[in-house]
Formats: sequence, C-alpha cells, structure tokens
Amino acid sequence: MSLFKPIPSVEVVPQMKQAFLEAYASTGLARAAADICGIDVRNAYRWRSTDPAFASAWDHATRQIVVPMLEQAAIERAMDKSDLLLMFMLKAHKREMYDDKVAGREETHDSAGLTIVFEGTPQEREKTADADEILALTSPGEPGSEP
Repeated sequence: MSLFKPIPSVEVVPQMKQAFLEAYASTGLARAAADICGIDVRNAYRWRSTDPAFASAWDHATRQIVVPMLEQAAIERAMDKSDLLLMFMLKAHKREMYDDKVAGREETHDSAGLTIVFEGTPQEREKTADADEILALTSPGEPGSEP
C-alpha cells in the first residue's frame, strides 16, 4: 500500500473538486473532505491556489455553511460547556466579529451612569482617558463627589 494517493487525471478533476467542496461543506474540515473523496489534501490546497473559481467556491462554503455550523455548535456548547476551542475557531473564520483585537465599537458606562461610546482598536482605547477622567473634563466638580 502506497503512502501517497495518486494524482488524479485531468478528466476527473472537475468531479473531484465538486465532490471535495460538497464534503467540505458537510464536515467543515479540508482533511476530512479530502479523505472522503479519496484525494490528498494537498491537491485541494493546490487547486485552491491555482483555480480562482474553486477558491471562491471554497470561501463561499466556509462563509455560508461552515461558519454558521460552527456558530450553531458554539451556541449549543456555550449553554452546556462553554467550550473555548469553538471560540478560537470562530475567531479564525469571522475575525471581524469575534476577535477583540480588531477595531470595533465599545460602549462603557462611567460612575455617573453616562454612556461613553468609543470606536477604534483596543490599543487606541488604552490611550484614551478612563470614563471618570472624561467626566471630570466635561462636568463641574470632581468625579464621585456630591454636587
């Protein structure tokens, strides 16, 4: 038995690409999809890097099928186990939504109950004054003191 799977012939590649994408959409894992199709996962990654249509279909499957599948599993597990691994997976696929290192909007409440809205990266947030300092600049009296 050979350790390497044979390289598919040119005639069967389109069917193998389609089979891989279908298996990937159902498993969410490139290696598992490749195993289901009987191909070496390196072929799938090679197709991804050389075939823009295949890469686009893979990305579409990730966004439209795999990530929602992970989100559903995260919700189910969070209610029961709070599995951190799924959070990391979600950050990998939807960084703009789940990664706190990406610029975003943050609302905080100061000691006077005012809402302060900040948009920017966490590094930019660290450079700003805390809510009480901002309040002290815009309100009479010291923060926390009685009027």
